[in-house]
Amino acid sequence: MFAKILLPTDGSQASLVAARTAGTVAEAHDGVVHPLVAVEYRYIEDDDLPEHIRATIRERIDRRARAALQQASAAAVSAGGRSSPGSLRVGPAPDAILQEAAAGEYDLIVMSSRGLGKEQGHERLVGSVTERVLHRASCPVLVIPHE
Repeated sequence: MFAKILLPTDGSQASLVAARTAGTVAEAHDGVVHPLVAVEYRYIEDDDLPEHIRATIRERIDRRARAALQQASAAAVSAGGRSSPGSLRVGPAPDAILQEAAAGEYDLIVMSSRGLGKEQGHERLVGSVTERVLHRASCPVLVIPHE
C-alpha cells in the first residue's frame, strides 16, 4: 500500500523522528523511503555579495543538505526500512515537497509537524511547511508530532 514514501527532512531532531517512523512504515509495507531536502539560494542571490562569498555559502548549504539526507536515510534504515540516498530540490520547501510528490507518484508523505523553526523558538502547533503540504498534497500525509 505504501511502497513509495517521501520523507521531507531539514536535519532537525523532529525530522529524524519522522524518518524512523517512515522506516517503520516502509518495513511493514515492503516500501522504500525517499528522503528529500529543499534548498534555497534566493537569500544570497538577491544580495550584493561577491561571487566567492555566495559560492562559499552555497557550498555550506549543500553540505548541510547532504548531511541531512544521510542522517534521514540512516534513521529510516535503523528502524527497519529501506531507503534511497535521497535528493535535493531547489526552491521553497512546500513547493519542492509538493513538486517531488507529484513527479514521483508517491504513496505517502511522512513529515514532522515542526522542523528547524521549532528549534529556533517559533511556537506553532504545526509548522508553515507542514501546513502547506497538508492542504495541497495529492497523496496521504502522515504528520509526526514534535516531541
